[in-house]
Amino acid sequence: MNNYYYVNNVNIPTNSIAHQAPQLIAFSKKETTPNLKNYRHMHAHLEVFYYLDGDGFFEVDNELHPIKPHTLVVVNSKNLHMQYPTSDKPLTHYVLTIDNVNIYGLPSNSISVKGVLFTRFADENNVFFKTIQAMHKELEERQHDYYSKITALLYELLVDLRRVFPIKTETPTEDVAETPSIIHKAKDYIDSHFMDDLTLDDLIKRSYLNKSYFLKQFKKFVGLSPMQYMMTVRLQHAQLLLTKTELSISEIALSLQFSNFSYFSEIFKKHFGVSPSEFRRFIKTNINEQNQD
Repeated sequence: MNNYYYVNNVNIPTNSIAHQAPQLIAFSKKETTPNLKNYRHMHAHLEVFYYLDGDGFFEVDNELHPIKPHTLVVVNSKNLHMQYPTSDKPLTHYVLTIDNVNIYGLPSNSISVKGVLFTRFADENNVFFKTIQAMHKELEERQHDYYSKITALLYELLVDLRRVFPIKTETPTEDVAETPSIIHKAKDYIDSHFMDDLTLDDLIKRSYLNKSYFLKQFKKFVGLSPMQYMMTVRLQHAQLLLTKTELSISEIALSLQFSNFSYFSEIFKKHFGVSPSEFRRFIKTNINEQNQD
């Protein structure tokens, strides 16, 4: 008997990964050593961790979760978290940073209603380890059109995550389904213009939406107000500038539209648990320690 499946012109639901435009922003395989200090931090992106070796804890929202080999951790955007080993053995793990995941009924770059998801496998014989390993191989070998292959593997990874961590979301009407696209464009505009003197009125004019409706929808799909989201993006960029440049903290504050240095330091510490100067010292200390090793 022959089985023939016609798959063209499929009515793709809004919550399907195929309806999104996910992007793999960064991929790394790293070690977290016992002497490497780690501060609570957050990202605007979705993060996926897969632990290969070592024992430790993953802290999120002041709760500790044990980490052992073949533990999978998914952290939604805007969730404070940190990790650390509990022995002399480093935590060896993969980290994937993913953007443009916009599932109806969830904040931007979220896979579930929970801020963090955990699952542990008995060994390496699971779909996530195999998919992540395949992505690593593609990035190392860089064969013809490897980016398309990585994108396909990313879609596979996200679909498998949705299957392992299923959620129930209401089915959007046709009118509501169009809203995430408008909010997504507003989010992209903030991502591209966060160093400008951008105001809420600027965003509302670009959205062509009523102010109260725009604010409600942005909060619903991103999880933060437009100005809160822009503040988060600016502070994440401040971390990058503190790490990669020799700009003074005052220069960094001014470049990110903070006219008041004290306010910048206060907001930075509120978000990351340390002041900008403490964060810079922490980064330089760890770089020096790694260079000595």
